[in-house]
Amino acid sequence: MYSIGAAIILGWGAVYGYVAIYSLALWARRRARREYRTFGLMSLAIMVQCIGGALLVDAPDLATGAAAMGITVAASAFTLAFMHHATVQLAGLERDWLVRVGYAWATVFALLALSGLAFTSGEAAPGPTWGFAAAPDYLDPALSVAGHLIIFLAWPFIASTIQAVYRASQDDPRVRFLMWAVIAMVLATTHDQFILSASLRSWYLAQHATLLTLGAMGKLLIDRLTQTSTTLDLRTRELSKSYDELRNTEAALVKKEQLATVGELSGLIADQVEAPLSAIKATSRGLSREGLDSQERGSLIDGLDDEVDRLNRLVDNLLSYARPVKPQIRPVAIFEMVTEVLIGQVPEGSNIDTDIDVDNAPAIIYADGDLLRVALREVVDNAVQAMPNGGSLIISARPTVVHDRDAIVLEVHDSGIGMDAETIEKSREPFFTTEPLGTGLGLAIVERILTMHSGSLSFESERGRGTVVHLEIPDGEPTSSISPIDGIAGKALHQETSPA
Repeated sequence: MYSIGAAIILGWGAVYGYVAIYSLALWARRRARREYRTFGLMSLAIMVQCIGGALLVDAPDLATGAAAMGITVAASAFTLAFMHHATVQLAGLERDWLVRVGYAWATVFALLALSGLAFTSGEAAPGPTWGFAAAPDYLDPALSVAGHLIIFLAWPFIASTIQAVYRASQDDPRVRFLMWAVIAMVLATTHDQFILSASLRSWYLAQHATLLTLGAMGKLLIDRLTQTSTTLDLRTRELSKSYDELRNTEAALVKKEQLATVGELSGLIADQVEAPLSAIKATSRGLSREGLDSQERGSLIDGLDDEVDRLNRLVDNLLSYARPVKPQIRPVAIFEMVTEVLIGQVPEGSNIDTDIDVDNAPAIIYADGDLLRVALREVVDNAVQAMPNGGSLIISARPTVVHDRDAIVLEVHDSGIGMDAETIEKSREPFFTTEPLGTGLGLAIVERILTMHSGSLSFESERGRGTVVHLEIPDGEPTSSISPIDGIAGKALHQETSPA
């Protein structure tokens, strides 16, 4: 059974142990808040100090008392070092060098205490009673010269601790309670050092007074944690409000951009429609003239049909470009698709030699075959138009990897007139064309189809030396969906589209 004095000290030790576990657990979740770690380690050192004090109170002989005193003094040294470090952190001071020196001092003192070099062997120290009439008669050894010296060296850290909390209390009134608690602990520690150095008989007070310091530090940490939580909640509300405002602003900008896009698109469409309409109007006037023979009338009607077909192509390509389309992924036979497109797009008697080289590529790829045919037709049609006097047209395929996905690259080589750098740069823009009867939407449609498949379109070309068009097509489902172009609404429709 423990004596009343030992039981009280062990009770304090249990409290300090709980605080140590809680603080270290809190630090484990908030590694940036290092003051929690220091506070937890200080509580742990005080717990060990209490254990040593309880053993000292009930020590049956001098050897046990000396061992208990060694544990108590070693733990007290680290308690002071941790307390100094914690107050420096709470005060926001930069004293890393002094903190390191404090830990070095505590380590040396602890080694001296645990090895017995800090005490005079064989000498019990029950001197005259001081301060308390009913003070216990501890069986503890007296301090050696080394012990006296090391205790004297503790005072710079004690003074630094008091000065740190005093400075912090000037800026934060909540630190004042901690300052008075530290002063109380310093007084209790001074009392213990005095009776230990003077070999007097009295109660050790540090284990009890430390509770005030621990409570004051804990309250300050909780206050700061609460303040941080309140500030974080306030910032969260501000960010939420800013997000709502940003979303509203973005919606307004998108609406303005959509209107601007519709206006720009309307102007471009008007430019494209103006020429066919003018031709239709002139033809209709010609047809209304009297005295037309059948040959002239037939020529005018043929011209009228050409202009109507041109308007139909423009409308079809515009719808293909603007409508939201979701690719329907199915197996696509590469060789059969390329052969079908070449047969359909290269006119007989055009003096264009064609070749297919897809042996190195997979025979099957999973993609939207209908959309890929549309894209390939647009590219092949451009290649045919670039070789009015004939030439060579080769379609090859090779495997590749795109964003860690298997893919193929279809390459359309032609020996046509080629493109300069400015034409290549503008070729993807809607309504840009170098052909008198073109709509300028062909390559824009091709790029959109490839984007739907998470693929890409690129060119190699030089004026007078032909062009190579690269169609990069990942295998399988696309990684992202494609919304309607620039907000142009339309019913989702999956269909083949006539080439430009």
